[in-house]
Amino acid sequence: MPISKIKTTGVDLDNLEIGGTEAARMPQGTTAERANAQVGDIRYNSTLDTLEQYKSTGWEGIASPPVVTSVSPDNINESDTTQTLVVTGSAFDTQATAVLLTAGNVTRAPTTSVRNSATQITMTYSGGDTLTTDEGPYSIRVTNGTGLVGTLSGAVTLDDAPNWTTAAGSLGTVIEDEAMSTITVAATDPEGGTISYSVTGGALPAGTSLGSANGQITGTPNESDAYNASGVTHNFTITANDGTGNTTPRAFSILRRYRDGSAAAPASLPSQIRFAGGADGVYKFAVPGYYNGATFDARYATYNNKGWIEVLFSQDSNTQTPWNHWLATTGGYDGNQTDGSNYWMINHNRVAGGLDYTSATSGSILLGAQFPTSGDIAFTTKSSRSADGVAASGANQSSAYPLLGSQLSGTDASTVKTELIKYFLGTRAGFHASNNSGGQRPGIDYIATWSKSSLSFDIILARREGSPQTDEWHIQDGVQAANSTYSPNYGYRYAPGNTYDQDAVGSWSSGSAAKASTYNIDSGNVMSIWITDE
Repeated sequence: MPISKIKTTGVDLDNLEIGGTEAARMPQGTTAERANAQVGDIRYNSTLDTLEQYKSTGWEGIASPPVVTSVSPDNINESDTTQTLVVTGSAFDTQATAVLLTAGNVTRAPTTSVRNSATQITMTYSGGDTLTTDEGPYSIRVTNGTGLVGTLSGAVTLDDAPNWTTAAGSLGTVIEDEAMSTITVAATDPEGGTISYSVTGGALPAGTSLGSANGQITGTPNESDAYNASGVTHNFTITANDGTGNTTPRAFSILRRYRDGSAAAPASLPSQIRFAGGADGVYKFAVPGYYNGATFDARYATYNNKGWIEVLFSQDSNTQTPWNHWLATTGGYDGNQTDGSNYWMINHNRVAGGLDYTSATSGSILLGAQFPTSGDIAFTTKSSRSADGVAASGANQSSAYPLLGSQLSGTDASTVKTELIKYFLGTRAGFHASNNSGGQRPGIDYIATWSKSSLSFDIILARREGSPQTDEWHIQDGVQAANSTYSPNYGYRYAPGNTYDQDAVGSWSSGSAAKASTYNIDSGNVMSIWITDE
């Protein structure tokens, strides 16, 4: 019946009461159909599926507000990947949406908010909406379509990802087959948790490893690959993990080089330059214990499938050589004698730790106890102080040179080779070695000689028995003159006019008619001593 037909006479419209047991039916329509609203209007909103009233502030649903009881998870990780929160509660109407509120009450809306049911809403943060800065604790606010709101305060915390304190990129240089210095990477957890580390991409050099608890990279690189003059760069990713699922990766690299005698990777052993295929010449070395471990120049050569380093040269024709240059003569003979014949080598004519090839007439370097004594020693001649190579290029008596420690024969051959190496490393004093145990110092001398090219070489690096001469330091051959005196050889300081001048052999001589000048140690017949670690 049209409302105009309802009798209003006698009806108190100020206190209208509607009786009955059914219901009073309100006008209904969609949200879009709201019209001519006045304060106090009541209608059923079919869009919102609820009664609504018009107040001075506008339309408002006549319903219970949403209730937020929990959220899962209640601690989320800082991330630039998808983050999902499931909100649980009640009275979530069909238009209900959820947001996070920062501790400062700033809205952080999710990428999507989906009402799953009257008791559940799923919030998803993705793309540029992911939470990467801790502004919490966060509150959950659910707003129904009616405008009614429910809030759960301080419901969500953000667990920050680890922060790296080690810059990305190169961590430094390591050397093949050499124990590396420890490299440490580090990250911190904003919440104070313990960080663990792992390689999650690429690989460390073979032979090295990463400590998961301390971030330390240690070990001995041993890829055993072919030599590369530029070295090999190893790229890898290390991920820091805070133990709660938060991870932060970072890209690093390590350059692995070879001890090749370059300025970037000075050799500590001559064998390293041989491995690198180095030609004979001057290279950079850095031998632990020598020259404070600093880099120095030294001459290298390949000979007999071994790498060698030159430790002494002399083109000095002064008859006071070697006494005025690279020998110290204080103390007793090797601890067993008190006659002042304990002859030690000393460093002489060095330039920045290396031999002075530019102006000096002789020079010596003592590499010390850190250098291996398991290799070999070579005594030879060369045509000039700057000439390369172990093979004799200077005067070479009967093709005898070079004399190698490994070519010694006799009961003590192996010992003498080792002691010769020690002598020219500066770690022991001079000694005698001859071809019989009773001819010089029974019980003290070594029995070892070289027999090459019909010559039998004895070694005297201290005073000679018989008629001791304070000016003797030499390796002598076994050829005897009519006066039964050993003839001088390579390394002998000749005193003119005495009986040690029968053979034309290399020595610091000064003009004997019986000695061919070809074999004098001088600018064209340079004495040279080399040591190898192989």
